[in-house]
Amino acid sequence: MTANVAPELHLLRHVLAIVAYRGSKTVRDAPEDFGAFRVREKTRTPLEIVAHISDLFDWARSMAEGKEAWRDSVPQS
Repeated sequence: MTANVAPELHLLRHVLAIVAYRGSKTVRDAPEDFGAFRVREKTRTPLEIVAHISDLFDWARSMAEGKEAWRDSVPQS
């Protein structure tokens, strides 16, 4: 652990690094049209899943700031 870093901050950094690593590994070398892939009619596409994860992080940040707010993002390419 880095000196003068609170254990909670160290854990948060570690968790975010894991999410970034796993997320990038999942889409590395994916075909161009992978983001629009849908298993079934009512399932989310990979782009919709990434947008939802982003919404979850944004929601968690808003709660930490004491201004809880939820937004449904439109998936970006």
